[in-house]
Amino acid sequence: MKPNSKAEAIVSWILAFVIPAALFFGIFYGLGDGTLRWWINSLFISGFSVLLVLGQVFIHRTGTFDILIFGFYRLFESWRNPVEKKYDTASDYHSAMDAKRQKNKPYFLPFVVISTPLLIASLVLLLIENSLVG
Repeated sequence: MKPNSKAEAIVSWILAFVIPAALFFGIFYGLGDGTLRWWINSLFISGFSVLLVLGQVFIHRTGTFDILIFGFYRLFESWRNPVEKKYDTASDYHSAMDAKRQKNKPYFLPFVVISTPLLIASLVLLLIENSLVG
């Protein structure tokens, strides 16, 4: 998917670099002891956590949880004063959310491009460590 604007692309690339870097340095310097094992752990956790969040966002954007969210929407709506309901059925809610998702698509490419080399570097360092130890 392409970004909606150039500013969105720039922000996505900056966030794609800053988030894994913050995770890496926080884990490596905050918890680590500087060994090769901590390099491996820091690289893996920072790369995998970004891909995990992207997977969750992707699953949410497919509409998997629309019925559950609609149920909570109806529950909280029942506690308010009688007002006109925004969505009559779960199908109406799902259609409205689909239209909203089509209009505002996220730009995932920078996150995948940054986190994949972190996972590969972690795997390579793990293989090196195992060959040195074993």
